[in-house]
Amino acid sequence: MPTLTVENFGSTAFVPRASSAVYGNLHFCELRILHGVLLFYTFSATQWIFGNEPIIQSLQRLSRFGYDGIELAGEPDSINAEELSPLLTKYGLKCTSICGIFTEERDLSRALESIRSAADYAQERNIKFVIEAINRYETCLLSNLSLAHSFVKDLSHPTVGLMADCFHAGFEERNFLQKLRVIAPYLWHFHIADNTREAAGMGNTDFREILDTLKEINYSGSLTMEFLPPTADPYAAVRLDTEDSLMDDYAERSIHIIKSLLIN
Repeated sequence: MPTLTVENFGSTAFVPRASSAVYGNLHFCELRILHGVLLFYTFSATQWIFGNEPIIQSLQRLSRFGYDGIELAGEPDSINAEELSPLLTKYGLKCTSICGIFTEERDLSRALESIRSAADYAQERNIKFVIEAINRYETCLLSNLSLAHSFVKDLSHPTVGLMADCFHAGFEERNFLQKLRVIAPYLWHFHIADNTREAAGMGNTDFREILDTLKEINYSGSLTMEFLPPTADPYAAVRLDTEDSLMDDYAERSIHIIKSLLIN
C-alpha cells in the first residue's frame, strides 16, 4: 500500500499516489477511514445487474447502503447525462466506470482497431479503458487474464488497462492470486461476485486472500460489485424485472462483507 504522508480531513483523507508509466503523473486518490482503518478503495456496483429498474431506484439503493458510486451500463442511447449528473450529486454518488460488452459480431481484430481509436479520443479527456476477461462459456474473445494481458500489451496504449473479475477467474485462472501479481501494473478495476455469482459471502470464494493480494500489489481502484440473481442467461438480467428486496439484500450483504474483511 502507499506509505506517503496522509492529510486527514475528518473521515476522508487524501494521499498522493506514486507516479508510474501506467498511472501517469502524480495525482491524488480519495481515502476513507472506517473504524480506524484507512481504506484505499471506492465501492460501487454495476448498473446492469439491477435489470430494467429505473436508474433512480438503483442510485437510491446504493446511497442507502453506503456505496460511493455506480458503474454505468455502456449503452449511450440509454444514458441522459444532463438528467443523470444531478441525480448522482443528489445521492452522493459518482460514476466510477462504464461497462460495455462486445457482442459475438465484433471479432478480435475489430475490437483492437475500435479500442485503439476510442482510446486516442479518451486520452484527450483523461478517461481510461479497462479490458475484462470473460469466461469461455460467455465469450469467444479474451476468456482469461493471460489473453487479456497480451491484448493490452499488444495494444500498448497508455489509456488501456485491465479489469479482473472474481467470478470469471474462478473458471479460467489456475492461480488467480499469482495472476493478479503478474498483471498488477495494468490492473485498474476489479469486479466482485462470489463463485455462485451472487453477493460476496454467499459462496465459497476466499475474499480475504484476494483483498490481501490487492493490498500487496498496491491496488487502489474501485471494488465494483457485480452480483446476479440465479439465472441461466446472465445477460438476460439486464431485461429482467429484478426483485427489489433481493437486490437490496445483495447490495447490503456485499458491501458489509468486503468492508468487514478490510477492517478486521
